Amino acid sequence: MRLRLTPVVGFAILWLSAGCGGATSNVPLPPGDVAVVTGNPTSSDRGDLVLIPLSGNTSTVLGSGVSGNDALAYLPTWRAIVAVDYDEGAPRIASYQVGDQTITKVAAGHHPVVRNTSVAFCDASGRLDVMDLERGVASVVADIGTNSCTPMAWSTDGRLAFIARTPTPMATPSSISLDIRGTDGNIKEIAVPEATLGVTALSWSADSTRIAMSVDHRQIIVKDAATGDTVYSFVGDLARYAPEKDELAILQYSTTDLDASISIYSGTSLKGRRDLGKIRRYGLDWIAGSDSVVVAMDTAVGVWQLRTGTFTSLAAGKKVFGNIRWIPP
Repeated sequence: MRLRLTPVVGFAILWLSAGCGGATSNVPLPPGDVAVVTGNPTSSDRGDLVLIPLSGNTSTVLGSGVSGNDALAYLPTWRAIVAVDYDEGAPRIASYQVGDQTITKVAAGHHPVVRNTSVAFCDASGRLDVMDLERGVASVVADIGTNSCTPMAWSTDGRLAFIARTPTPMATPSSISLDIRGTDGNIKEIAVPEATLGVTALSWSADSTRIAMSVDHRQIIVKDAATGDTVYSFVGDLARYAPEKDELAILQYSTTDLDASISIYSGTSLKGRRDLGKIRRYGLDWIAGSDSVVVAMDTAVGVWQLRTGTFTSLAAGKKVFGNIRWIPP
């Protein structure tokens, strides 16, 4: 099944890095595709897994009944998108082959994050598991004691960071910690006193020395992975590190529902900012090797090319959930 896409190029942008000019039209988009989950306005949390090519004008539906709340991951070894679907009632992790659209069930569970051929996920028993996809064997990393899962992220050097919470009464703030599982299987615990309500997302820096955390409401903190110290703090709702350099993209969702924005930081230095207008759902991912990011924008996918200052909107025709993922060519 293929859907028509309508590209629209926009120009309103503030670019603060020296030597960069204003926005230009007819700038080619980076190579690759964007994986998103789209649904109807009445659908609450499930829809179609859609692959949108950045170099063409059509998109392909890879599967239906896919969760819009769980992370999308990419498995380069299989050239497959890993997502969560509900075709069998309970959530299952499945891989969707790019190209021939083959769907393979991986395991019962949700919120998959992938590194090489390993997938970390939450199972139905409230545990965090890691499965070796080549052998089909899963091991338990931690008992998180909840069916709602926990934010987690792989570092480039093979460590797995996840959030642990000490159970407390509902009316009392919980004690939240950042746990880092090393390649030797040992777990290091880092206290997160800034988070009294919860942590919604984690992102490792490219050199695996820092972790950006989306905590409570409208706060991004960056922890030193070795010392546990908080080295940076920003206002925002979602943060993603670039895969190849020390740059952090931060989405800020407006409380007035009118002036959401995305900002790029190098350390604490603001390199660029773009107003996104009114968006109800937010998600972003970096396009590796291109100085560009993709953004979920309600019924479209936005591509911000930082070097040229060009913003391109690709209309999806349906509601776009926030679990957006760039797929390399």
